[in-house]
Amino acid sequence: MSKKKQFSQFFIALLLITNFLIMLVWNLKTPLMDDDLWFRYQAVQGHIIRDGIQDYMTWNGRFWGQTFCRVSLLGGQKGSSILNAFLFAILIFLILKITDALQDENFSLLRVVTVISAIYLFTPGFASVFIWRAGVGNYMDTMIIYISYLLLFVNATNKKLACLYLPMLGFFAGWGNENTSGGVILISILVICIQYVFTKRFYLSQILGLVFSLIGLAILVMSPGGHNRLVTTHPNFLQESIIRRTLSNFKQLVAFILSQKQMVLFFVLLVLVIIVATLYNKNRYQYLIGLSFVIGGVASILVLVFAPEGFNESRAFSGGFILMIVGIFKLLSFNAENRISLIINIISVLIIMLSFYRVVVGYKDAMVFNHNLSARYSIIINSKNKENVYVEPISYNSNNDYSIENSFFELTNDPNAFPNNVYEPYFKVKKIYLK
Repeated sequence: MSKKKQFSQFFIALLLITNFLIMLVWNLKTPLMDDDLWFRYQAVQGHIIRDGIQDYMTWNGRFWGQTFCRVSLLGGQKGSSILNAFLFAILIFLILKITDALQDENFSLLRVVTVISAIYLFTPGFASVFIWRAGVGNYMDTMIIYISYLLLFVNATNKKLACLYLPMLGFFAGWGNENTSGGVILISILVICIQYVFTKRFYLSQILGLVFSLIGLAILVMSPGGHNRLVTTHPNFLQESIIRRTLSNFKQLVAFILSQKQMVLFFVLLVLVIIVATLYNKNRYQYLIGLSFVIGGVASILVLVFAPEGFNESRAFSGGFILMIVGIFKLLSFNAENRISLIINIISVLIIMLSFYRVVVGYKDAMVFNHNLSARYSIIINSKNKENVYVEPISYNSNNDYSIENSFFELTNDPNAFPNNVYEPYFKVKKIYLK
């Protein structure tokens, strides 16, 4: 083994361990919140699969995401922190792998650090996806499945083993979350078409993977729980004009994106990358594969206009953005001439610097919210009156991508409403009210 390869492997291991430790500390300093309280309460009852099936039948079709969350919370706040930090490091490794950042012939320390920095900088609702336990189950854990599936799908063969694991991963990828699963399936279709154009053949393993991903998606969108949730939370949705509500949702989606500076910056960068890759990437196969990831990511976002909710929630965009980030780095997988290479390197350094700044500032503010939420929990635990507990409201900034306050629901004056009704069983109090 060459010294260069030994150094690259050492550097990658060091980066993964560093990211694990960062996320471990971040998780340990972040209390459970809202849905987490209910999932933890359910987990300790020991009926995880039963509760997942009940969820599927009555409220939420995301069986695997909800189940992953309950499993992680078996270990409580500390156990889930260790597991989630480990899985984040796994996700980072998979993204580095699928973006070709780990290839020996093109290995670049700057490229590797830029890929990781882009995840920190451009993932919408970062803490809601990678820190908040309910979000981790539904978004980060399923993203590990998506990237694993696509990594194997792009490099698929007709070997018997590939014909076994791709359908399995495809099924789980299809039964993930509604918009990102659809984007992953679109990427699968585009990859099959691109490979046929270049090789004039289809791979059985890919066809099976696609078929089973479609089966998984069908199970997800046809869940009785999803329909029940729709008619409960948005009773007039199905009665509205499809065209009118779609246009209304599209305007809100665009307005939301324009209100998020990092999203605007990302799309400007995306357009520039597509232009540069179109002009200078001579490997047309690699170029088209990268473009398919971008298309799948954009589709994952645009499909939100057909949904009753999510088009103005950061975490709902996360899957689409991660797919586009993968697409960007696959588009740039070529040896650029000196002038273009210099520009790419300068932009890479700026991404790393901006990512570091935003994470540090966001983390600092997140710790303030975490302290306030933990203080509330202490008040509830130490309350002498377990019949009726009254707590003060907490100030929070829903625009901080690096804090779980991005997904925070404040208590209400109604003890039967959410999230009051998940505080009560978790803290073993009869009724809880907001002052």
